[in-house]
Amino acid sequence: MFETIITPELPLTWPCVTSVFVSGRAWIEPRAVSRSKAPFNDLYCLTTPCVSAAADMLRSSDVTTNPCDDFYKYACGGWVKNNPIPDGKSMWGTFGKLEHRNQLIIKNVLERSENDLESDAEKKARRYYISCMDANETIEALGAEPLLDILNKTGGWNISGNFDIHKWDLQETLHSLQNRYNMGGLFTWAVGEDDRNSSRHIIQVSM
Repeated sequence: MFETIITPELPLTWPCVTSVFVSGRAWIEPRAVSRSKAPFNDLYCLTTPCVSAAADMLRSSDVTTNPCDDFYKYACGGWVKNNPIPDGKSMWGTFGKLEHRNQLIIKNVLERSENDLESDAEKKARRYYISCMDANETIEALGAEPLLDILNKTGGWNISGNFDIHKWDLQETLHSLQNRYNMGGLFTWAVGEDDRNSSRHIIQVSM
């Protein structure tokens, strides 16, 4: 059982099986809509969503495998073969692939010339993106200095060369992290709905 759990294919199991059910639903729902407009004896759904969903299911499956012998390979064999886990990823599935595609689309928009952007929202997002890119390698040249400076301002670190355990205070450090850098340290807090009374909002503190 343990050997099965650590196989590279297993991280693909849930996304792949999910895609089969999602595709199946996508096939059923348009079919239900089209059947309401088509004759009752129409046995096949040939709309674009139906054909696309069917194609996705065929690409994800391995019809050469008997589902009674290995249902996982039958349902997901095609996906595993055509979508190896990318370097740097512990798992990969349809949702991860979609997220990666969306990130590339957003990156393409943010890296356009500002003159090519139509809305103020896109222009503001581009300026924010460019401000973080360190085009002149200023941050790279500073090396670890910015991080060491923050450590010193919050009490130091025992391996940074500027730390005295007798002067360090936990409460003061947490106070400094929250006020200066909006970091919760050991605790986080937020304003949210009261679970016992959704008509009011309360401060929620968690560790």
